[in-house]
Amino acid sequence: MRRLSGLGLLLPTALLALAAMAVFVLSLIFWSRGVDESTRLREQALVRQGLASAVAEVEASIVPETSWDEAMLNLDHRSDLAWADANLNDFYALGFDFSRLLVVDGADQPIYHRQTRDQVDLASAPVEVFSGLISEVRAAEARRGPWRPVEGGHPDPIQASGFVAIDGRIRLATASLFQPDQGQVLPQGDRAPILLTLLPIEQVSIEVLQDRYLLEDLRTGLGAAAARDGDAQLSIDVLDAEAPLVLAWTPQKPGTALLRRSILPVLAVLLAFGAVAAVMVTRARRSWRQQMAAQRTQAEFL
Repeated sequence: MRRLSGLGLLLPTALLALAAMAVFVLSLIFWSRGVDESTRLREQALVRQGLASAVAEVEASIVPETSWDEAMLNLDHRSDLAWADANLNDFYALGFDFSRLLVVDGADQPIYHRQTRDQVDLASAPVEVFSGLISEVRAAEARRGPWRPVEGGHPDPIQASGFVAIDGRIRLATASLFQPDQGQVLPQGDRAPILLTLLPIEQVSIEVLQDRYLLEDLRTGLGAAAARDGDAQLSIDVLDAEAPLVLAWTPQKPGTALLRRSILPVLAVLLAFGAVAAVMVTRARRSWRQQMAAQRTQAEFL
């Protein structure tokens, strides 16, 4: 009978064990990558939705300042700058500190300009930054047609918002059309004044997004410079800019974390397979020796 070697006994079992473990490990790796990718896409969708909600919150804070008869009287009919100083300030109570606040008339010419909380020269008003938003508001105003009273006394707001880059910094620009609420004072012409605001992006609930969705190392910047390999990111168009606004952060990786925690159990399984293979080899050798001894005894007897 041909002598069996230890390698010959171990090889089939070892190959079977290695194949099973390779399938298991590869499946675990692919599964962990799929989980990480799903988590990254979910975080991006949540941040996009959260940012849209933050912009809507800013727009909602502006609506009470632009939908009332008194604003139409003092800004469209009288151009009362003292009234604007005294009344266009409710935003601060809501926590919004606009870096710029402008009012343009029906001809889109500035009639009021405030930087932070101080009124400044109209010549420095950055109306050109809002040109695209003003066009959107004017188009919506034309579609609405002449102002008509609505039930409840509060017409639907006409607004447009977008991110802009000024002096290397990103700000949220918003254009809101002034409208009467009761209709006792109507616009002088076909077009009403527009309120223009600039809000630093830091105040657009960026910190709130980071805390709400547990984002790690949230960064903002123009172009891909803000993002690193493996980052989750959200690109947002910036008006009159070649590069988009990028929000980047380090996504959670539950699949990778599980894979790392699985290393020790996988090694333990490999050691268990090795131990089983060693026991099988030992028993096979013992059985082979017994068989050979029996054959030798039988041959000597014959």
